[in-house]
Parts: sequence; C-alpha cells; structure tokens
Amino acid sequence: SGLGISMAPQSARLTSSEYFYLYMLLHKPWERLTVTCPREGRDGKLLRPAEFISRPGTIKGIELKALRAEDLGSKEEEDVFYSSPEDALSSLASMLKEGCPGSDRLKRLYAFLSADERTKDRASKLTEGAFMRHEDCSIGSDTALELYGDSLYGSVTRIESFERCAYAHFLRYGLRLMERQRYDIEAADIGNLYHAAIEHTFRELADRKLEIASVSEAELLKIGENAVREVTGSYNDSILSSSSRNLYLRDRVSRITGRTLWALRSQAAKGSFRTAYCELPFRIKDQGLELHGRIDRVDLCEDRTDTYVKVIDYKSGKTRFDLDLVYHGLQLQLITYMDAAVGELEKRKGRGHVHPAGLYYYNIDDPVISYGDLSKKAGPEAEEAADKEILSELRMNGLSNSDPEILRELDGELQTEGDAASSVIPVKVKGGSVVPSSSMVCGTEGFRRLMERTRERIRKDTKEIFSGNIDIRPFRSGAASGCDYCPYRSVCGFDASVPGYGYRRLWPVSKDRLRAELFGEDGNDAVD
Repeated sequence: SGLGISMAPQSARLTSSEYFYLYMLLHKPWERLTVTCPREGRDGKLLRPAEFISRPGTIKGIELKALRAEDLGSKEEEDVFYSSPEDALSSLASMLKEGCPGSDRLKRLYAFLSADERTKDRASKLTEGAFMRHEDCSIGSDTALELYGDSLYGSVTRIESFERCAYAHFLRYGLRLMERQRYDIEAADIGNLYHAAIEHTFRELADRKLEIASVSEAELLKIGENAVREVTGSYNDSILSSSSRNLYLRDRVSRITGRTLWALRSQAAKGSFRTAYCELPFRIKDQGLELHGRIDRVDLCEDRTDTYVKVIDYKSGKTRFDLDLVYHGLQLQLITYMDAAVGELEKRKGRGHVHPAGLYYYNIDDPVISYGDLSKKAGPEAEEAADKEILSELRMNGLSNSDPEILRELDGELQTEGDAASSVIPVKVKGGSVVPSSSMVCGTEGFRRLMERTRERIRKDTKEIFSGNIDIRPFRSGAASGCDYCPYRSVCGFDASVPGYGYRRLWPVSKDRLRAELFGEDGNDAVD
C-alpha cells in the first residue's frame, strides 16, 4: 500500500504455502519415500501425527498410504524409534535407573547399542554402573607399611581425618594427593593470617617483658596493627596487595585482629593466668606413632608447689567443644594439646605438680550485637554496655577444672555453687566473662582420665591405619558428614544410593555413658 506497511499472509495463504512445500518435498524421491513420526516427545507427552500422514489420500497427485507398526515388520506395541545414538543411550540410562533390568525392551536396546561400534563402549559402562555394588577393601598391613613407614608421623589432625573417613586419609597421607595450588586467598589463608598476627603480637609483648593485661588498649592496638602489616605484607608473595578484593580482606584481617586482641586483653584481666608460651612446639612418641604440632597459647598460674595450665586454640570458624565428637574420635586436638603441655611442663619444672586448669577454643570473630536494649542508654554508658555484650559473645568454650579455686583464678567474675572440698562433686558456674556459664567442668582426675582415653583412641586408630583400613565410610552425625568440604569427593565415587556404600552413623551418646567412659567409672567427675 501507499503507507509502506506489509500485511501478514492470511491463514488460507499459509496453508497453500505449506502444501506447496510438501509438494516439492514429496516429488524429490525417485522410487519411495517413508515418513515416520514418534509416538511421544522427549518430555514423555503423546504426539499426534501430521494431518497428511493420519489421512491417507492424494495431495497434488501424490498417493500416501498410512503405515502401522505391523506394516514395518513388528508386532510389538512398545517399539520406539530413536532420533540419534545419544537419544538411544539416554533412554538406556533412564530404563536402568528406573530398575527394569529384565524387560525385553531394555535387552533389545542394549543388544542393538552393543552391536554398534559408536555406542557399545558407553552402553557397557552404563550397564556396569547400574549393576555396580561397592565392596569394602583393605590394602593390607604390608602395603600400609610400605606407604606409611614403620612409624606414623603427623599431627593430631591426621588422626581426626582418619576418623572422618579412612579412604580420605589414605588418599591424603598414603597416595599424597594434593589439590593444585592456586595464587588466591582461601579460607585457610585467612585463618593463617589471624594466627600469625596474634602470635607476632604476643612475641612483641614478650620481648618487651609486658603482659597483655597490663598494656593500654591504644598501645595494644598499635602493636596489633604493626603485626598485621608485617604478616600480610610478606604473605604468599604479597598476594594481599594484588587486587581490590584482597586489599579488602587485608583490612578485614586488621579489623578482626584488633577486636580479638581487645577481647583477649579484657579476658586476661579477669583472671590470674598469664601467657607463658605462644606456638609451643611439642612431639609425642608412642607405639609406632610420632605426633607433632604447635599449641597456639599456653597460660600458667603458679604458686610455690603447683602449676596450673590453661591451653587455648584459636579458631577462625565456629568450633565448639563437643564431648560427643571427643567420644567418637573427631575432636582430639585440644585434649592432646593439654596432654602435651602438661608433659612438657613437668619436664621443664622438674619439681612440684602440674595440673590441667582448662582447655578452650577461642573463635576469632567480630560479632554484631543487637542495640535494642542499648538504644535507651547514651554516651559512655551505652558504649560500656555494648562492649560487655560483645565480650559475652567472644567468651571461650571448652572444659574447665571444677575446683572452685581454680575456676576463680580462671575467671574472677565466676560464681560457683557446690562443695569446694571435693573436685568430683558437681560444681555449677555462672556469670563469667571468660568462661561461659554453659562451660563443662570436671575434676583433675577427670582431666587425666580424659587425656588417657584420648591416647588410647589414637593408639587404636594407629593400629587401624597400619592394618590397611581404607574403607569408604565417611561419618555422619546429624546434618554433618565426613564428605563436607572434602577435597576428594570427585575421586572416591561415594554415592549413598549405590549398594554397598553407606555412612558410618554416629548417634548421640547419653550423658551417663560420656561421664563413665571419658571421665571415670563413678560417672560423677564431669558435668555440663
């Protein structure tokens, strides 16, 4: 038209065009043209044939005849035509997954795919996978001796990794499979930076012969900033200056380190313990085992005859001391640290008695608190209330000696309820700034029994490793499992839906059983 607008063709014209294209298509073959259509689509829905197939007749001089399945030489209603080898393989996989290994259709399809060079290998692998069953195996004691040597060497983390999954331990410490190192900052790197900055700060204080509780807050933060600058500047070829993201991480490390030092200073001022060692190295040799490691921090409280030991392990996550995990061998590190610290101090002191006072995790964090109740306060009063709330969130968690005198040395704000004459009488604690009221307590003999029981567990695991145990049986406890964060998940092939595979279930243990087996036969030497 004069307006320059093209109108869309009407339906009659579209129909005529379709018939014209069909006419050209049907006249190209010289002798015969066979037209087929699927009965259902890839989504499983029924498909209807095109009109010129479903209605036998003549189109522009071409005679069409509708063919049924029996006309193609088949009497089976289940015959299906596949558009490609991949389509047939996909159908085979679906039937195997549905669990119909005995059906005639699956047998015919597998025979057809096995006869084709293009598909026989993949069809064989699909079938093998469908009928696979996992069988636990062992490498044997002779092979284990060749792999590990005649003495098991490593850290407590190695024993815990065996308890998490024996096969992951085998891949890591037997075959020595390691993830490819990348020039990037990972969560473990952040934890290393926190540890290094805190250690650097305490060493600086020791060089100046200063206690963290006696240093002013401003001076401590200044020392902490210098420590962060020192460790981040040289870490991994100055990677923290390589991008804007890493610069932000460096600032975050600096801020949280400052918060950590502030909290540690406040906690130290509440008790009588003073830092004696940072990154204290230790080595334990016992029946074919040689464990080594470093204890983040050891605090001591001494009198004329006795020395009381507090062990602290810094964690950048949300680690909680859990007696269930201790019982099942998944949390042995902190107790082994106390055992090593007591043994080392007994050698160094040469006289008197060394007693466990407490073992704790300190979770490195910068908590966000609610200002709902603080909004009614103003000025220094609000700031003081906020600091108290933050300190409450940053309290350590672990196991304390139930002796009321030791508890007061640990935390001067603690209030105790119970008979102080005997350490096996349950003693409740409340109101602490360092030790939370929910902290578990046990007597000195309970500590010693717990350390001995941990040594027994490590010996047992050592024997299992040397026996060649490499079972793919990761633990599962509630929502947590040995597969969480495991770098070998793509290697082991673990699949709980495959027969023979399965988790090693760790069920909660009753308090009475924990008390009896971890702390002593009378069951009265541990409370929570």
